[in-house]
Amino acid sequence: MPRYYFPSWDGDHFVPDEEGLEYQGVEQARAAAIESLGEMARDSLPRASGEHVLKVRVKDGGVKPLLELRLTFEVILGPPSSAN
Repeated sequence: MPRYYFPSWDGDHFVPDEEGLEYQGVEQARAAAIESLGEMARDSLPRASGEHVLKVRVKDGGVKPLLELRLTFEVILGPPSSAN
């Protein structure tokens, strides 16, 4: 079974993944990355202010990432924009 790696970023804080996990294929690894990003959001967004970006990359051991998931959370103070 292929091994996939999931380095992640919580704002500027980088978390490497040197062990990885085995999945049947990239679709299962993608689903695991989505779940991981959701857990990161649950843990870090309640204390976020301003703009906060969470990222998880999926790699297969090679240098180039297979995919990257990003979640951007932005707190805007003041009245809502009339553009929306």
